[in-house]
Order: sequence, then C-alpha cells, then structure tokens
Amino acid sequence: MKRWGTPLHHYVRYIAYLLVITPILLYSYVFLKSLVNFPFYDDFFWYNKLILRAEGQPLLTKLALITEQHSDHRLILLKGLALLLSSIGTFDFRAPILLTNCLFLLFSIHLIVHVYHVSKHWFFTVPCLFILYQFIPYTVVFSYGLQTLGVLLFLYFALYYVWLTSRWSYGLTALMALLCVLSNTNGLLVLPILALVYFLTHRYQVAALYISLTVLIPAVYFSFGYQWNAGAVQYTSHFSKPVNTYLFLAELIGTWANLSHAFGYAMAVTVGTLLLLLIAWSLVGFVRSVNWRSLYVPPVTGASDTARHLILTATFMLGFILLTCLLLSYKRFAGTEHTNNVVPHYRQYSMFALCFCYVLGVAKIAQSRWLWSYAVICAVLSITGNIASYLYIHDSLRQYTLALRADVYNWQHNQSFLFFPHVEGEVAWQTVTTEMATNYQKHLIVEPPPTKPVHLISSSLSATVCQRDHEQVITLTDPATPHSYLSNVFLVLKNQQATYFFPFVNTLNSPRTILKQAALVSSYGQSAISHYICKDFLPCGSYQPFLYNEDLHTLQRINTTVTIFPEANSQRHNRKKVINKQIPIALNQ
Repeated sequence: MKRWGTPLHHYVRYIAYLLVITPILLYSYVFLKSLVNFPFYDDFFWYNKLILRAEGQPLLTKLALITEQHSDHRLILLKGLALLLSSIGTFDFRAPILLTNCLFLLFSIHLIVHVYHVSKHWFFTVPCLFILYQFIPYTVVFSYGLQTLGVLLFLYFALYYVWLTSRWSYGLTALMALLCVLSNTNGLLVLPILALVYFLTHRYQVAALYISLTVLIPAVYFSFGYQWNAGAVQYTSHFSKPVNTYLFLAELIGTWANLSHAFGYAMAVTVGTLLLLLIAWSLVGFVRSVNWRSLYVPPVTGASDTARHLILTATFMLGFILLTCLLLSYKRFAGTEHTNNVVPHYRQYSMFALCFCYVLGVAKIAQSRWLWSYAVICAVLSITGNIASYLYIHDSLRQYTLALRADVYNWQHNQSFLFFPHVEGEVAWQTVTTEMATNYQKHLIVEPPPTKPVHLISSSLSATVCQRDHEQVITLTDPATPHSYLSNVFLVLKNQQATYFFPFVNTLNSPRTILKQAALVSSYGQSAISHYICKDFLPCGSYQPFLYNEDLHTLQRINTTVTIFPEANSQRHNRKKVINKQIPIALNQ
C-alpha cells in the first residue's frame, strides 16, 4: 500500500467511513421496523403484573415489589424503570428497549473512538461494529435481553473508568457498578473485580470498600426468600460429562458463529474454542504484567497510555464473560446434543467476547506491520458473519415482529390474545394468568388501529391449506402477487362472529431480494395456525381467509376456507374467555 497522504489513502478512509456507519444504520432500520408496543411472555410479569400490583401502593411496598425475585434474578433496574415510566404516563413497551439500545449506541461510539486513538485509522473499528451489530439476539423485539445487554454495557464503563485516578472516575465507576448489580444477578461479579483492580493499583481504601460491598451486597441479595430457581437442562448425549460441559461452554462463547442450520453447532464450538484460547492468552498476559513483589499494576495516567488502557479494559471484560459463561454452564448443563442450545439473549456474551478479542489484538499489535492484514481479515469475516446473521434470522425475526402486531389487532377486535409466536401459545397460557390479561387494557396501551380506510381488492388469491405437525398452514400459490419482504402483511380469518389476525411471512428467496427488499409471495408465502392456541380464544368453525396489507391498507380475499376443528384443540387448557363483548371490526366491508 502506498504511504499515507496519497489518493489511495483517501479512498481507504472514505471506505472506512462508509463501513463504520453501515452496520449501525442497517441495525437501526431493522430495529425500528421491529418494535411493537405490545407485551409478550415475561413482559406480563416484570411489566403488567408489577404495574398492577404497585398501583396506589406506598413507596415501601413498591420497593418490595421491584426487588422481588424473577427466575434467578432481581431485576431491580428494569422493574424500577417500568414503574417510573408508568407513573409519568401510559407505559410503552418500546421505551425500555429504546433506552437500552441508545446506551448500546453510546457504548459502541465510546469503544470505536478509543480503538481509533490506538490504531490511528477508522478502518480498524469496522470489525467491532459488524460484530456487535449482529442480528442473532432478539433484543430488537423483546425485552428478554435487556438485562444481559445492560450488565455488559455498564460493566464496560465500570472497567474502563476503574483504571483512571481522577476524582470523577471513582464516582462513575461506583455508579456503573451499582447499575450492574441492579440489572442482573451476574452483575454482582463486578464488585470483587473492582476490588481486585483497586487493590493491585494500591488504592487500598477504595479496595477495602469494595471488598466490604462484595460481602454485604450478595448477603442481602440472596436473602429474603431467594431461591436458586432454574435447574439443569437435560439433553441426551453420548459423551462424558466433562466433554459435554466443555462443548456447552464452547458453544455458548462461540455462538456468534452459529449461522447455519446444518453446520452452526460445529462452527460455534470451533469459534468458541478459539475464543477460549484467546481469553486464556489475555489473562496470562495480565498475570505476567503484575509486579508480584509489590503486587502492583500501575493505573492509567494519561493519553499516552491509551493502548494499555484498552488492553486492561478488554482483558477484564473477557475475564468477566468467561466467568459468567462458566457459571451458566454449571447452572444449566447436564449434557448436550448437536443442536443450538443457547437462548438468544445469552448470545450477547459471545458477541462481546469476539469483539473484545479483536480489540485486544488491535491494541497488542498497534505498531506492528501485521496490523492491516489482521484488520482486513477480521473485517471480511465480521461483515460476512453480519450478513449471514440476517439471512439466518430474518424469517424468525419477521415472524416475531408480525406475531406481536397480529396480537395487537386481536386485542383490539376480540379483547383476547392468541399469544404468538404460535409455538409458545400453550406455554404462555400456563404462566400468564387471566387476571393479568383482563387488566391489560385498563392499565396499559396498545397501538391504535390504522386510521386510513381499508380498500377491498376485487380480485382474489389462490392458496392451499394443509396440516403440518401441530399447525394448519395456509400457503399462497398465486405467483402474480408480489409483496415487499419487509411489509406488514397478515392473514385474516373472518366469520359472522369475529375476526382473527395471524402473521404472514413470505420466505426470502435469495440474498438479492434482501437488497431489493422484495421477495415474491409465491409458494413461499404462508401463515400458520397453531393447534396450541386455546379453543376459547380461537373458536371452532369455518372462516373465510383474507390477506391484509397494513402498509397499503388493502384487504384481499383468498379462495379457500379454513376450518378449526374441535379435535385440533381438545388437549388445550380450557379457559374462560377474557371478554365476550365484541368490538366493532374496522375491516368489515
């Protein structure tokens, strides 16, 4: 490559600028497109149920409610934010997700700015962004991953400022540590880590304070009826327990690379093994940097120490991620099989591990002639992985988004939920009480129906209806009916009594259609009606199906009939219908 200042350098700089903003813009577009103001599953516990119980209660009662255990955690920050937002006005389910992702953006900007200061070129920040702004975690739709993501974000700032010696850095470190503890149970790990850093940097008074907090806060946290809730997840396996434990750990740390239904597990274990070696290398490097005679590691004192500051922050981030993954493996593991066993929000640990391994490499070889080769290879791999993540998850992501939007309409028309995604229907109704559902409208709000009039298209569509596993599938077969892949399209079942909405997902045909945002709705466009939907919420009988395009406000008849048989839901839980009163249907023609 020619020396800096030549036209080639300017082209590389402009390409770097483009690559830096691309993953953020793409992620933001998909993120905003996916947000729905509607609860699902655990939202009913840490939002709906909490707000219902806290209404009109004194402050001490509210504090007791937000500190109650949920699963293995006390989600104090998330619940406190929910009560705060609900006290200001009508609670919006999108608000916590938006706030967390804004913090995520702030974190990514902070990180790449410091990577730039070390590497002196924006191109070296590109892999960081393409790794972090991947689409595998479902944080763009649900609040499931907010506490996991929040802990990692607060932890980063705590570990960054703990190495500084200015007065304000002590306050920022303490604030970030507090937010970690209030976010999730593994946030407690930040206390002994900070105590260790302050001890090794010979700030003994602060170290003593954090050592005391390491003892006192967990003692309080695990008191007041705390129970170790989640048991081990049972899987069949032919390997010994130590081998299975390692496979699960490697898959968990390397699950960023699980981007294929056929080879995803093998890719995840391979990448996880590599990351484990890199994490071990980084921790060994830190141990060697300690002056063991005086047990001293110098703190960061100025701008000239930027590279070491980045190395220290990345090393301790990786150490925290490794410790968390070890605890998760211990808590949840009892064997494994060659499938994807990692829940979506746990994949954030893999994203951050891969990102900080890359950052560590940049900081270590910042003055080496191999830096550009290292960055180019990592950029190609991270961009490929980012694109592959969208191709891998697009179907599920659209399913989740449209499913929540469909239940918005179901609530507006029938005062009931069908609880999508459809495979969760029976499980959801086993945990979400009728009281929580019936009080939903009183205390929380859903999106208003479309204000534009619906246009009924005179022509009709052809489709097939067939049984598949535990669901009835309606598949369009009309090749002359194109719909944008990212359009909000729904299957509508109507009869004389009610109208029900189901998500309609048109499967992607090729990567080229992603760029055009226009996959054709042909034999790949379909909607599934699960047998797990309670019969009291989807009554038996014959229904006329329609295709409703929310973006174009059009309704088109489908030339078939969908019949819900009594035997299809004979094993479901019989529940009293929430409200029998029918709301006037906006789509009646």
